[in-house]
Amino acid sequence: MKVREKDKVSIRIIFFIMLVTVELVKAQEKITEIRFDGLTRTRTTFLHQYLTSKIGESYDSGNLKQDEQRLLNLGILAEVKTIVKPDRQGILILFSCVEMINTLPVLTLGQTAETFWCRVGIQSLNFSGRGDKFFAYYQYYDRHSVYLNYSTDRIGNSKWGITSSLIKWATIEPLNTPGGITKFNYTNHT
Repeated sequence: MKVREKDKVSIRIIFFIMLVTVELVKAQEKITEIRFDGLTRTRTTFLHQYLTSKIGESYDSGNLKQDEQRLLNLGILAEVKTIVKPDRQGILILFSCVEMINTLPVLTLGQTAETFWCRVGIQSLNFSGRGDKFFAYYQYYDRHSVYLNYSTDRIGNSKWGITSSLIKWATIEPLNTPGGITKFNYTNHT
């Protein structure tokens, strides 16, 4: 059976259209862009470290749900919603975020039968926009104490973290001696 020249051209056109359609579908499955919306303090480069979805890789709705949960687990975002926008080049993923109030005052008062104490300070759970924590407070409990602490789970883009503290802890402690209870001035610098 002879194939006419017109039929050959038609078959080639149909084959070309099918090939282009398959390539377009494949391109639409690829992630072309990942964006974050609603951030004021948190750096997007910090959040990208925790995503399994990557630009240039195939879109997976299961990975996207896991990414959403990972971002919430950081403890600096109150809400994360994902918006998936397909276009001709591929898929755009938009994380719409609401940040928590990350810097809070510290005020604590207490009293026992013999003493009164107070603590005043500040704590930040997203100090530099990279999920790092900073605590600073002054405490009075018969004597003056100061506490400073900085910690981060990641140094740069590595999986290493660091914690550093500077403490002057001073109290008056009871000391039992054979002659009775004596008050001891305890001071610790660390």
